Amino acid sequence: MNEIKSCYEKENDEKNISDLDKLNTHFIFNALNSIKCAAISENYDSEEVCGLVNDIGAYMRYRIQTIKCCRCVPCNEEIRYLKSYINLEKSRYPGIKASYEINDTDFTIPSMTLIFLSENAIRHGFRNTDKKGNILISTWRTSRYHVIQICDDGVGFKEKDINQGNGFGTLGYIKENIKNMCGGILNIESINRQGTSIEIKIPAVMG
Repeated sequence: MNEIKSCYEKENDEKNISDLDKLNTHFIFNALNSIKCAAISENYDSEEVCGLVNDIGAYMRYRIQTIKCCRCVPCNEEIRYLKSYINLEKSRYPGIKASYEINDTDFTIPSMTLIFLSENAIRHGFRNTDKKGNILISTWRTSRYHVIQICDDGVGFKEKDINQGNGFGTLGYIKENIKNMCGGILNIESINRQGTSIEIKIPAVMG
């Protein structure tokens, strides 16, 4: 199993290094513009601006590490950078609200997994609508699995789009990483105009 995982990670690393577009410069430029707008606003809040600067620094470091090496990371590390990413998106889309119910972090997950899934939720669920959006990220453990759930009340996926694509950051890519790197599974339930629920189950090591 370890040999298979190592071969998969090596192949994935080569793909990552060859594509600099994975840095997501479009998002970074937009985030920097949001920070600039906050800094010159009449309602300038120094703590808010400093927080956003820290968030984009953290996000860029994590993203660059991911380009160099796709690897499994502790769940609490992924969630820390996920919060930086969502804070930046909230500065662009004030109607987005994020909640966290984190009850289990004693496991690893492929890096960027939760960020990519949240990015998909925001991009497909809220960006092209006037609707305010809510995202809930939850983790818990059962007797067999570490479970992660990301729920949103956005516009939902069309059925034909749920498993479409296997490029970097797509649902197919994420599903493959979870399966090959930690033996997990990813399930998606989406209702048009009502929202989407994504659930990841990673086998728990029985002590």
